[in-house]
Amino acid sequence: LGTALVFGLTEFLGGLAQYQGIIFGVILLAVVATVPDGFMGARWWRRFTTARAGIRPSPARAASGGGEAPGPPLSDQRAEDVSKETAALAGRRSLPAGPGADTLRAGPGAGTLRAEGLRRSFGGVIAVDGLDFVVRPGIVHALIGPNGSGKTTALNLLSGFYRLEAGRVFIGERRIDGRGPATVARAGIARTFQTPKLMLGASLLDNVVIAAQAVERSTDVASVLRAPSGRRAARRARERAAQALDFVGLGESRETLASEVSHGTERLVEVARAVALAPRFVLLDEPAAGLSPAEIGALASVVRALAGAGIGVLVIEHNLPLVLEMADEVTVLDHGRCIARGDPESVAADPEVVRVYVGVPGDAGDASGRVSP
Repeated sequence: LGTALVFGLTEFLGGLAQYQGIIFGVILLAVVATVPDGFMGARWWRRFTTARAGIRPSPARAASGGGEAPGPPLSDQRAEDVSKETAALAGRRSLPAGPGADTLRAGPGAGTLRAEGLRRSFGGVIAVDGLDFVVRPGIVHALIGPNGSGKTTALNLLSGFYRLEAGRVFIGERRIDGRGPATVARAGIARTFQTPKLMLGASLLDNVVIAAQAVERSTDVASVLRAPSGRRAARRARERAAQALDFVGLGESRETLASEVSHGTERLVEVARAVALAPRFVLLDEPAAGLSPAEIGALASVVRALAGAGIGVLVIEHNLPLVLEMADEVTVLDHGRCIARGDPESVAADPEVVRVYVGVPGDAGDASGRVSP
């Protein structure tokens, strides 16, 4: 549209060419004032594409006719929205049954996510040194340890963001190390990050659609020309994204902009985006950081639901009570090496784990030396 407007007016201005700067200036100001996000970002266009995709608006917007009612200033409105979100999360300890549960399923192919002898150093610092562990389908495996123990580095090695200096990574019998993040994601591994990475100017639904499109694919030509196959793929991607948001309990907020939600909701959107990839394994990097108790409870329910759907979950977390509550298996790192592995109770009672976390065995709060929540 921009090209047609600029070149068209330039071609046909004729005798008015001397006023070209004024004309384009007025048009520019009009566009900035009326559609600052461009025509594709205009509210009427979003409503049109949402209707074409078969996605119903949230009840709040439907009741108001799709518009936005006037309200308090942004800062007050944001605080009110965060309060409402937290209250809703506090009342949801288990995931609702619904269409989201149909979409959430482990990707095709059984097998484990297996790391063998992972090693990576940065300069003279060995971040991960000979690490071995296995993540099984339907199991929540926690990777814990003090700051600087190599947990996030291990996650980056598994997901292809870092290259291995030594070791191997397998999904089942397929070796995936050295393939790059995109190939690893297509192989069935989805991940989140320590800091949520969302498109703040887009809706929650659109933030998840970009992942769903990797599953519901069409050719570039069909997508650009809006051919029938491209429209079908786009519709399926939006349906998949909506179901993923339903699964994590954010279905009614799917049209909300990512910039208007709380930090805890951003975390759940990232989990929904991982869900939309239909992965075999999900890697979560400190998902509870900065969350309120109500949001942590909601997150724990989502993580357990992922495992219940047959997906293997590897979670890095500093919140030990949360780890003891939701993990089935725990691996403890210290200076890049595994110092303990097993079920949460046995790991919490391990003297070496107590030493790493507390400093002196027996200082954790009871006679057994168990790490106290």
